[in-house]
This record gives sequence, C-alpha cells and structure tokens, in this order.
Amino acid sequence: MRQVRFWFPRGNSPASLFLQPAGMVCFVLAFYCITEPLPSSAQARSTTNQPRTFGGRAAAPAPAQKKDAATPPTAPDPEPAPNGGLPTDYKPPPAPPEMMTLEAPLLTEAQMENWKKIKSRYSSMVRGSSDLTSAADKQLLEEGLKYRLYIMTLKDQLDKRELHDRRLELTSTDLQTAGKLLKPQDVRKFRQTICEAIVRLTEPLLKNNFYVRLQAVTLLGELDLIVEDTPRNLKHEAYTPACEPLVTVLLDPEQPEAVKIAAARSIIRLMRYSQAPAELRQKVASAAISEFNRPGTHFWYQMRLAEVLSTIDSPVDLSTRKPFIVTALQNALRDPKRDVRVRAEAARSLGRVPLDPSVDISSVMRDIMALAQQMAAAQQQSPNQPIWKQVFFDLYLAFKQVDSNDRTPDKKSEGGLLNNPAASTLAKQTYPIIVPMVNDVLNDRQIKAPDVQKLQEWLAQNAPKAPPGAGTSEARPASTSSTTGVK
Repeated sequence: MRQVRFWFPRGNSPASLFLQPAGMVCFVLAFYCITEPLPSSAQARSTTNQPRTFGGRAAAPAPAQKKDAATPPTAPDPEPAPNGGLPTDYKPPPAPPEMMTLEAPLLTEAQMENWKKIKSRYSSMVRGSSDLTSAADKQLLEEGLKYRLYIMTLKDQLDKRELHDRRLELTSTDLQTAGKLLKPQDVRKFRQTICEAIVRLTEPLLKNNFYVRLQAVTLLGELDLIVEDTPRNLKHEAYTPACEPLVTVLLDPEQPEAVKIAAARSIIRLMRYSQAPAELRQKVASAAISEFNRPGTHFWYQMRLAEVLSTIDSPVDLSTRKPFIVTALQNALRDPKRDVRVRAEAARSLGRVPLDPSVDISSVMRDIMALAQQMAAAQQQSPNQPIWKQVFFDLYLAFKQVDSNDRTPDKKSEGGLLNNPAASTLAKQTYPIIVPMVNDVLNDRQIKAPDVQKLQEWLAQNAPKAPPGAGTSEARPASTSSTTGVK
C-alpha cells in the first residue's frame, strides 16, 4: 500500500475536517486512491470495455442498445486485388546482370598500406625526378599505378561519383604533370613508358564491375603521349596504342553496348588527336565496320561507330584496295531500315572521310540528297518532332565545318564536302538547296513546299543514267519519294 501524507489547514484537526461535508468527500477519495492500485497501461487497454468498479463493487452495466431493423448489414471487406493491384500484364523488372553488382577487388590491404609509404616518391618520380630506367624506379611506378587503377575495384569505391574521382586522380593529376621536370626531348619516351604500363594494367578492369569497365575505357581514351606545352614547343598528341584494348572491347560479344559506346568515344578522341600507323587505322576501321554492320545494335551505338569511321585516314582497304569506309557509310545512308539519326550521322561522316578517286562522288551526293528529301517529306507531316533539329543539323554538317577543330582525318583540310576538292563542285550545287530547309527546321517552322520541289527537281535531273542495253528496271540508289526509314 502506498503511503500518503495528509496536510490539514492550520487550526483544524482531522476530526473537525471529517465532520464537514466537503471534508468527508475528500477523505473518501483519498481512501480509494490508497486502497486501489493504478492499472498498468496493458491492463488499462484490456479493461477498456469492462464495467468500471468503485471501492471493489461492480458498477451497473450500461443498458444494451436496440438494433435498428432498417439498418443494412455491414458489407464484408473487399477481396485483395489480384497481382497486388498492378495491371494484369505487368512484369517485374529483371534482376540486374551480375556485372552490375560484381565485387572483385584487385587491391589488397598490404598494397593500400604500402601506398602511404610510397605516395610522395611516386608523385615526384611521375613529374620526372627520375628517368624510369632503373629496376627500382620501374617497380615504384608499377606499385603506384596499381594503386591508382585498382582502388576503383574496392566495394566502397563502386559509387559512380567515387569512380569518376579516382579516374581523374590518374588522368588529371598524375598524367597532366608527368615529365614536367624533364627536358622537352625526353618527355615522349618518359610518358610512353607510363602509358604502356597503364594500358597493360587496365586490362583486368575490363572484366570487372560494369561501372569499373566504363571508367576503364574512358581512361584509355584520355591517355596522351604529349600534353600541349607551347613554351616548351610541345604539341598535343594522343596515345594511339590505347586503341588496341578498345578494339577488343568493341568485338567482345560479352561486353554490354553501354561499355562499347564509351569505348567508341575513346577511339574517336585517340584517332582525332594523333597520327596512327596505317596498320592500326586498318584494324580500327575493320572492327568499327564489323560492328556497324551487325544487326540488332542500338542506334546510339551505330551513330558513334559512324563517327569513328569519320576519324580514320584510310581511303582504301589495304588488302582489297577498295574504299571500304565510304562503302559502309553509303550503305547505311541508303538503308531505310536504319534509324534516321544513324543515316544522318553517316551523311555527316561522308563529309570528312578521304574520298579515293575510285569513289563515285555523284552517287554519294544523290544518296545524301535522297535522304534529305525523305526527311523533308516526313518533317512536313510531323513538323513538331524534336528529332528533326538533330538530323537536319547533321545533314548541314555534311557540307560545312562545325568548328576549327573539325578537320579531315589527315588534319590537312577543314571538314565538310564543300572543303573537299573531290566533292566541292557538286556540293556547291546542292548546298543552297539544303540550307533553307535547315533554317526552317532550326527555327521551328514547317519546311516550305517550294524548297522540297527544288530538291526533287535536282534529284530528277541527276538521276543515274542507265548503261547501254540496260532495261528500265535499273536499281536506284535510294528512293526519292518514300519516307520509309525516317522514324
């Protein structure tokens, strides 16, 4: 029983207070509180619907409520919706591929501890404090590069932001200053040694986690043999041997297309800012054409492959002596089953590749103008489609240079058919026909009928001539009236 101390007003005794009515009530309530323990919260919940008691006696039960005969019965709870309330044709997304969640660390705890000891010496050596000729220097370079590359495979680094930062620590921190302490004539050999080691050590990353692969192929495309240094008379040159593992990625059926797209972009940079040997140019072109002609690939991948072909200075195949790059691009330009964005990119690429004397320039121009006619007819039907600005601008760039860095693969001429001596005569005839349509599209206007009429008249006047003795069923290079393939 709980102890309670009573307080009585001064001058009053307990007996006199009890004789007063109010005092009697207070005394009874106090006695009840002492003798009746407070219920716990669980007991309070369990006795919510029980009759209340006072002083150990049960209270009178509440009178039962009469049921209204007119009240309808309560409806039962509805049955749970099938398939969790989702549409009947809903299919849950498939589980992510294994490479998306793959954890295959290539860096050990011992290597991480060793990095703390060698970091300062490694950074100094990369800047050129040594010439990388001794075995000790080569071992230090190997250990430093392994840390820079393989830290990307650790579990806590697999976040895309973290991987991006780790890549930049090598390409933007180490390689930007590599060889700065050396004489200009010694920089090439020094940086070549570093780039060779990076390419060799990067290969295991191409079988690692998906995001690691993306960073690896991007890193290979950022390798530079020479970094621009005007005061020291050093001109920028990309490291083209990095194309070798990138070509392997393109041809690997196990690599996802997202990684192949990144690899193609890296090849574009390496080929654009270097003078690759003829054998490497042939290898890259053959791989790109093989993938370009493979059915079922995504249109974005095809666009990047067409751009790869525009950077290769190989007028003809070294074995067949045929203009294999022009042929591949022209076939894509004519193909109504390809996405119109791929066909427009092929037209743009044809404005940059070298045109061998064996190439029929008039056939190339007819195919470009036939695509323009198909695109114009489709744009007139659906002028508000956002795709038109992209493809018509690519068509414009088949004739013109986009900026000062847009040059032919041999770096000698500006990009665009107007700047190609082999095609400039015909380009000067067709360019004025193309420009008004491009202006309409870029300014959100429907292409005017008179402009399309001029295009059709040019195609009619420049139709291929039938050879002597040929029938009237000659195959035409491209349709001039259908909009098939423009999607």
